[in-house]
Amino acid sequence: MAAKINVYQGDQIGGCITVIATDKTKIVIDFGDHIGRFMEIPDDVDLYMGEVTFKVMLNIRRAIKDEVAVAKLTERFEMVRSLLWRERFRFV
Repeated sequence: MAAKINVYQGDQIGGCITVIATDKTKIVIDFGDHIGRFMEIPDDVDLYMGEVTFKVMLNIRRAIKDEVAVAKLTERFEMVRSLLWRERFRFV
């Protein structure tokens, strides 16, 4: 099974997206800062992020005043796994 690798926006700093795909699976790796589009990721997509990115997202969540938006973001956070340990993050 051969894999196809595509790099999008690789000629800029930030926002470099790499897609690794086979006939059955697709992995999308975003090496940039697209935090504003986090909620656009379909619910059935497994999410992994590093600890620093997760902390940034927590700070954004704390700054949001809309309770409905905070609830949706919190629900989405519960699906995120750590890149390092492949465990779910803990919320404090």
